[in-house]
Amino acid sequence: MFGHDALNSLNIGSLLLQSENIVFNATEFDIEKEGPILGTVKAKWVEATQTYHYKAFGMDDYADTGKKDADQVKNSTIETQVGSVVHSVANKINAGQGLEFESLSPADSGTPDAGDANGDGDANDGANGDGNGDSNGSNGDTDEDDDDEGMGFGTIALIGLVIGAVGYYTLK
Repeated sequence: MFGHDALNSLNIGSLLLQSENIVFNATEFDIEKEGPILGTVKAKWVEATQTYHYKAFGMDDYADTGKKDADQVKNSTIETQVGSVVHSVANKINAGQGLEFESLSPADSGTPDAGDANGDGDANDGANGDGNGDSNGSNGDTDEDDDDEGMGFGTIALIGLVIGAVGYYTLK
C-alpha cells in the first residue's frame, strides 16, 4: 500500500524488451549487431545455387550474395534495390548491423554432403540406395528369429495399469 512496486507499474512487454537477447543457434560466422536499435541481416545456404542468400530489414525475399563460404558473406557487395533503398551485406555490416546464419553449407557446418548422409563417399549407400550399404534391396536385418513386431507384453501391461489407475482415481 505504501511502497512502489516496480513489477506492478511496468508491463511485461517493456520488461522483455529490456532483457538480454539469447541466440540459441549461433554459428561461428555470426556477427553481433553494434547497438540495440540496429537490425540483423539473415543469411542462409541455398542448395540450388550453391551460394548464400541474405535478407535485410525491408526486403521481401532473400537475395544472392554470390558467396560460397560463410566467412565471406560479410564481404558481399552485390546490391539489391528495394524501392529507394539499396541493400548489400557489406554495407549493412559496416553500418553496425549484425549477421545471423539460419543455415550453413555442408562444408561450413562440417557435416557430410547432402547426397552422402553417412560420409562414406557413397551417395547411394549401396547400389540400390536403400541406405544399408547392400545391393539387394533388403533392410539389412539377417536375424530371422527376432520378433520385434508390435508392442511387447510389458508395454501392454503398463498401458493396462495406467488405464486402471486413471479409472480408479476417477471413480473414487
